[in-house]
Amino acid sequence: MSHKNIVFFLCAMGLVVPEASAFAASETCDAASYKVPPELAGWAHPVEGKAAGVQKTSSAFSLTLGQAAQVPLLPASERQFVLQSGALKHHFDFAGMVRFHISKKETYRVMLGGKAWIDVVSDGKSLDSVAHQHGPACSGIVKMVDFILEPGDYVLQLSGNAQQNVKVMIVSAS
Repeated sequence: MSHKNIVFFLCAMGLVVPEASAFAASETCDAASYKVPPELAGWAHPVEGKAAGVQKTSSAFSLTLGQAAQVPLLPASERQFVLQSGALKHHFDFAGMVRFHISKKETYRVMLGGKAWIDVVSDGKSLDSVAHQHGPACSGIVKMVDFILEPGDYVLQLSGNAQQNVKVMIVSAS
């Protein structure tokens, strides 16, 4: 009996539970034709945004909750953050900042179509995240990070991205 047949037999018997990543790696998918769930509908039609690269964020693009934005980031040499990012020590190529506003206290999810480091900044401090996960398979959502946020204005710092453009969206996770 081959290794594949043994694994299948053990799975069928409930004796081995395969890791999702093993099956995900064998799947082929087309992120462009993926149908996002209704609560993530804004991911399918991003608006064009522009990241700020200097500490004065008043000119930074403002994200709308539930609406994805395709954000061109800036080269490392042109960035000057509100707060020193954990990813800056890695010296990756692209980074930037966008703004967003929260009206209601709850848990919010920052979703990225890339692997950038995420800092949510308020009053000069980086806020602690409460959860990390990958996006749904074939969705184009690479990374999801949750934060409990109070009403107010925030800066989303994205750094350590290997590509110049990144898709980003913030939604209620509650």
